[in-house]
Amino acid sequence: ALWLLAREDSNFVCGIPVDVWKKWIPAIIDSRMSGSTEIHQILVRAAYEVSSDEVLAILMRLIDHNNSDERVDYLYVTQGFDACWDARFAKALLCKAKDSSLKPGIVRSLLEDLLEHKVEGARAFAESLICVPLSENREVQSRTIFAAQALMTFAEDAGWIVLWPNIQRDAEFGRELF
Repeated sequence: ALWLLAREDSNFVCGIPVDVWKKWIPAIIDSRMSGSTEIHQILVRAAYEVSSDEVLAILMRLIDHNNSDERVDYLYVTQGFDACWDARFAKALLCKAKDSSLKPGIVRSLLEDLLEHKVEGARAFAESLICVPLSENREVQSRTIFAAQALMTFAEDAGWIVLWPNIQRDAEFGRELF
């Protein structure tokens, strides 16, 4: 209903009282499954402006829910939040990425978002996950490879200053990476 009202009159969104917004925030966030449309982005941004605490709390719960689902190895929930990327949003996602209970694939997804948005501290965190020689522990090994791949894809220098010496030091790391 809110989506239809916003589609018909985008100025309508500006006049919604804060207490009404807070009731709609979970539904707006949950509607991310319908795709990242322009109207959805407008609604998410408006919700974030009204109550960033509530939006971030819901996003963190969605990340935890995805992390607990054995079928999920990559995080897509952050894609509907393009209009929310500010310092507070970035800090919350970086803090969440550092949660040691997250599966490697979930950390990878967050790192890609953080590096793509050039969030301060994201590169240092990704580099801290590079553990060479590769660990026998499959989870640590996955975190290392995923962090290296995120650096290669999203860092301006492809993470080369950190990755190349490690590739030279550990051929297995190089094989896994490429």
